[in-house]
Amino acid sequence: MLIREFLEKFEQVIPPNFQDDWDNSGLQVGNTNDELKGILVCLDVTSEVIEQAKEVGANLILSHHPILFRATKKLDYDFFISQKLIDAIKAGITIYSSHTAIDVNEHGLNQFVFKEMGFKSKKKIEVTEEPHGYGDIADIPPMKIEHIAEQIKERLGLDHIVFYGDEQKMVSKIGLVTGAGASFLPNVVNSGIELFITADVKHHEAMDALEQGVNVMDLGHYPSEKLFNVLVEKIIKDVDPKIQVTKEVEMDRYRRYII
Repeated sequence: MLIREFLEKFEQVIPPNFQDDWDNSGLQVGNTNDELKGILVCLDVTSEVIEQAKEVGANLILSHHPILFRATKKLDYDFFISQKLIDAIKAGITIYSSHTAIDVNEHGLNQFVFKEMGFKSKKKIEVTEEPHGYGDIADIPPMKIEHIAEQIKERLGLDHIVFYGDEQKMVSKIGLVTGAGASFLPNVVNSGIELFITADVKHHEAMDALEQGVNVMDLGHYPSEKLFNVLVEKIIKDVDPKIQVTKEVEMDRYRRYII
């Protein structure tokens, strides 16, 4: 199977045309006419990820976050992003990213993470194009927030969660936006969500939420999206179970710590 043939099948499941206008999901660099030897899935295309792809013989890196996001006008090896792109090209590695395309997909990352947490999505927080959209909402039996936090930590393998609000409060409507989701606060408030689970929440964003009756859990960006690797591996195996898939090695230095 050629890389482009695989990508055509992948895009039937996760169409890139549903991505946001500002996004750059899709092919980043490489030769899609190469024979597919193996795929490495990752959240971010780091130098370690490229080295790992070389080691395992994967010539396609499928990432969540695009390596080409802001305007790149030249490939200068003194610039760290250019270094990674040039190294990938030299190694014959193609890089493809599925960012907001998989975020908004009806059966994409957000719903997958919500399900892994133990919650069933009722509807989207912000519909982009039916049935796709950002975030998911669940109605649950009344439950203390502290117990929800314990459930999430256990199911996602987290040591801690940053929280703003009253952990003793009983809630029955919760919402999730993986990654940085504070911009969806108006939709969260209008939806009647009592506990909003997301990442990268700033101080004033948390205060705005609390003043409008919304408790906030900040999982951290990487922890909220790391199941991308699990979901994409599943999609790849559904396309062709014979494809060799490797998940990135989690790098401690890219994690957020409370010390």
